[in-house]
Amino acid sequence: MWGLYKIVYGGQTNRFKVAKELLVVFGLRDSVRLNQIDSEYFKEKCFANRPASERLTNREPILRSLSIMQDWRASIPQYIDSRYRC
Repeated sequence: MWGLYKIVYGGQTNRFKVAKELLVVFGLRDSVRLNQIDSEYFKEKCFANRPASERLTNREPILRSLSIMQDWRASIPQYIDSRYRC
């Protein structure tokens, strides 16, 4: 199927891995402790149904050998530099 696609950066990640990478980008890896938790931690006060997976893929572009997206880890410093650093 040809058309307009929304695409995502390459690689697989989750919210915890993104948070860890942000600490690295900001130079805070050694001064901030990050605890990995699951949805059970919030089940009583902040419960929200979550899907089994929130991962997005570039299925159609990959099938057509059109997926040229870089790894998500490379995109974080680029995004921060372009949006938040002077």
